[in-house]
Amino acid sequence: MPLTKQPHPHDDESTSLIAVRRPHLGGAPETLVQTALRPRAGMLVGLLLFQSCSSFILTSYSGLLQRHPVIVSFLTMLVGAGGNAGNQAAVLVIRGLALGEIHVGSEGAYLLTEMRLPAPIAP
Repeated sequence: MPLTKQPHPHDDESTSLIAVRRPHLGGAPETLVQTALRPRAGMLVGLLLFQSCSSFILTSYSGLLQRHPVIVSFLTMLVGAGGNAGNQAAVLVIRGLALGEIHVGSEGAYLLTEMRLPAPIAP
């Protein structure tokens, strides 16, 4: 018999790490991993395919990378910087949503501002 969760006023079944019986799903126990993964699976597969495309592109430049190995160091720095920039943008959007700075109707102005930011540093 799977573990069941005792109800608590601040708990939501979808955020529980403990297996919970869900009668509407035939009584099968589900965990947070299962309930969180199901809606994200399509996006994760898409990201995997996109990442595979980048590896094919890099493979096509294998001769250049062998002749100039310093490029590999630059690429790792570029990927790291891109990840940091993406995380910063996501955090700023989440913060703006939470504080009410970004709301329905203001997303266009926000996107326009974000698109103008790189212009001063672009070559």
